[in-house]
Parts: sequence; structure tokens; C-alpha cells
Amino acid sequence: KTGNPIEFKDLVPDPVFGDRFLSVKAFRVGEGLGLIVSDTTDRKRTEDELRYHAAILQHVTDAVFSFDPELKILTWNEGAEKIYGWRPDEVIGQSLWDIMVPEPPDTSFSDMQLSIDQGEFWEKKVTQIVKSGIKKTIHLRVTDITDEAGKTTSYVGVGHDISEQIAANDLLIDYQNRLKALAFKLTIAGEKERKSIASDLHDNVAQALALLRMEVATVMKRSSDQATLPLLKEISETLLKTLNETRNLMSDLSSPSMNEIGLRAAISEWLEKNIGERHKIKTELIDNTNSNRNLFNEDEKIILFRNVRELLVNTVKHARANEVTVIFDSDQFNRKISVVDDGEGFDFLAISGYKKDKEKGYGLFSVEERMYDLEGSVEIKSSPGNGTTIVLTVPNT
Repeated sequence: KTGNPIEFKDLVPDPVFGDRFLSVKAFRVGEGLGLIVSDTTDRKRTEDELRYHAAILQHVTDAVFSFDPELKILTWNEGAEKIYGWRPDEVIGQSLWDIMVPEPPDTSFSDMQLSIDQGEFWEKKVTQIVKSGIKKTIHLRVTDITDEAGKTTSYVGVGHDISEQIAANDLLIDYQNRLKALAFKLTIAGEKERKSIASDLHDNVAQALALLRMEVATVMKRSSDQATLPLLKEISETLLKTLNETRNLMSDLSSPSMNEIGLRAAISEWLEKNIGERHKIKTELIDNTNSNRNLFNEDEKIILFRNVRELLVNTVKHARANEVTVIFDSDQFNRKISVVDDGEGFDFLAISGYKKDKEKGYGLFSVEERMYDLEGSVEIKSSPGNGTTIVLTVPNT
């Protein structure tokens, strides 16, 4: 009626392809009517999908935002507002780094642009200062949006707040470190208590048994009653057996000679007596350090003696070895003690998860933990049929 073109859109049923969205422009042509009809179905559906996904992204808990190549913010969802504290009307058009303030301040997007140019996602844990002034650790992931020519038109970023996770992890690590420190102190205290008990056994029980046996021997020499001699002899043998068992108990508890003659001599003595004599396994101690000084401090000696002793006991229990050797080595960086046997060996990878042999696995685990307390390490070399070498390393301080 006005002579101006008229445009309208409608949903038109299509029996073959389903409903179609048509855009129609109508205009006068002389005495008649001209129509231009465009099928906008694909565009309409794409717009609907975009609105649908935009609605979803608007309500996700993660920050979802976009920005142009000049780092000007284009979009900002509710998740971004919750994490950073800024409303969309406060940030749209602002510089990204004015809103997402990095810590330290010289953090930039140079490595992000390089990663994206290489066809990769840019992904990083970034410490940022939010609107309230507090620091948060955000896991950011950014990719680019390109046009048909492949030119970057904008960037889309997703940020996940991992501040609480980081804090919880730090708290857990601190708790673990405190437990390890406590365990180390308990180990040292336990070994000192074992040493004290061994010393008491030596000073009181062992000496009393030895003196009592000497007195029985004196009575046997002076006695003229032949009927009592067998009984006195039996008492003497019982005292000797008890004395030897007491000495073995003392040795198991602690090496009384470690503080007197040093760690190497104490291990050599324990190795010969408890492995060689008791179990008839050939033993040897090799000292490659060429040093007469004490290589280890008091705490190190306590831990290393216990670890070597445990490894040697494991050798007796599991290795079926004919020969075992303890080797001392040192260089400018480390001090090492190696326990080497010619036994049947084992598949270390199979027990490293403590699945097959619980006893052996946990024994090695406890050795590793004690070495960790010394800031040292444990290296295990073994395979079925080829014996085992375990190296305890303590760094020089």
C-alpha cells in the first residue's frame, strides 16, 4: 500500500525435506507483485544452535570468555564473573590483562600466540589477581577462531579455578612432610632405644651370666662330690647357651661396636656373624673409599646400618644366595653402600607396585622411605637368575 518493499519470514511445511524457514521480500512491479524468496533454514538452525550453546556456556561454572587479537574482551560468562568478580558490563571492551591481572606482572600472551600459530592449544596454570585483590590459580586453555581465509579473528578462553585444589595439595604435601619428619625422628629414637637396651643387656645380663658361669666353673674345680659334677656341668652349659642367645639378641638390637669402631667395621662384624656364621653364606666387605675418617654422621650411621641389615635379612629370606658382598664407595658428590648377592634375583618391575611379594615389596619401600629422610636414594638392579644389587646413596653435604 505504501509502495515500499515488504519483508517477512515464516515457517513453511515441506513434505520432502521437513519444515523450511523462508525469508520473503514483496514489492510492486507495475500493476503486479514481485517476490524474492530466500531459504534461510540452515542459517536459522545455526543461529538456534549458537543461541543454545551460548546459553549453556553462560551458565557453566568455568570461566568462558572471548577476546580479539588486540586482547579486548568480547564476551564474558557467569562462570568468569564468579571466578574473577567482574560483571560483563564492566569488562566488555576492556583489555584482557587489565581484568585478568597476571602475577608476576610481566606474564604475557606471547607464548600463547606462538602455540596457537603452531596449531596447538595454549594451556597453562596462571596466578592471577581478581577484582577483590586476592590471588587465584587458574588453569587456562585458549584457542583461536579463524575466518575462511585462516586469519585469526578472535580467541576463546576457558579458565578453571584450581586455587582450592592447589591449597589442599600444598596442605597434603606439608602434612606428608611432617609425617616423614616425625617418622624419621621415631626411627632415630627407636634405634637409640634399641642401643640402650642392648647396652643394658651387655652391662647387666650378659656380664652377670658370664660371672655366674665363672663361679660355677670354680665350684666344679673345688667340689669333691662327683655326684654333683654332671649337674654343675649342665648348669654351666645352660648358662653358656643363654649367654650366647643374649649376645645374639644384643647384636640384633644394635651393634655395640658401631660407635666405637665405625659403621664399616660394625657392618663387617654383623655381616660375618649373622649372615656368615648363622646361615653359612660366604660374606665379604669391600671398602673402596680409601678413607680412615667417618664418612657418615650419627643419624646417617643409624639409618644406614638398619637399612643394610634389613637388606641382608631379605637376602637370607628370599635370595637363596651363596655369596653376599657389601661395598663402600664415595666420590666428590655421593657416598654409597651396595649390597650385592648372587641369588636367584627377582623381577623388580613386578614387585615395585607391591602386588606379588608383599613382604619383600614393603621391606624395600621402608628402606626407600628411610633413605628419602636422608635426602638419599635407592637403586635396585635385579632380574630372575642374575642376582641382585641394591645401592644406597647419600649425597655429600
